[in-house]
Amino acid sequence: MPASGAHEAQRVDSQGLCSGVRCICGGVELIYMTNLKDTSLGRRKTLRNRWTASFGVLVVIPFFLFWLAWTMEEAHAPGEVERWTVWFLAIFFPVTWWFLLKASFFTNIQIGEGVVVIRNLFSKTVIPAEQVSSVTWEGGVDVITRSGEKYWCFNLGGSLIGALAGYPTNRRCAREIEDYLESFESSKPAQSEDRVTTSLHLNILFLACSVLGARSALFLLELAFA
Repeated sequence: MPASGAHEAQRVDSQGLCSGVRCICGGVELIYMTNLKDTSLGRRKTLRNRWTASFGVLVVIPFFLFWLAWTMEEAHAPGEVERWTVWFLAIFFPVTWWFLLKASFFTNIQIGEGVVVIRNLFSKTVIPAEQVSSVTWEGGVDVITRSGEKYWCFNLGGSLIGALAGYPTNRRCAREIEDYLESFESSKPAQSEDRVTTSLHLNILFLACSVLGARSALFLLELAFA
């Protein structure tokens, strides 16, 4: 047993399902475990640049407030709201919110359920975990398959600020992908999908709900101020 005050740390791995650090301090053993089973076999975990996502959300807020003020003014004004104003408020602003969030929040990488999913502006690529050969982070997070194909994520690209800081976000995401791949390798099912697929990623539901909500808000405010 180590002497009081001594420290010892080592990696813990239990059947590829959990990983963590065992620390021995003053004869007391503390084990900090990170459960990887959820991402290897269960629900997916989302990885994104939190700074970019937060910036996108903050930019949307003034657009939303401006839309709200304009909508309330039009609804409170006497007479019928002009048709072009109705459609401008119901389409332009929701499309603006949609695009800003597409570029900042809805683009990300998901890991779990035996796949690595890369969601970009208008496309979604599903890569089976067993087909991933390596992950790089310098200049942007790139997922490289065994066939040599390279897939990148818009939200986790390179930037001057990131380069000056040493790409901490990219390194964190790349490390989490690698940890997931290690846990999947030791617990993967006998049969799994081995084909990379690409499909559209448009977030149409969000856009449709935004347009419908904007149009409904104007209609309800008109009734309230009538």
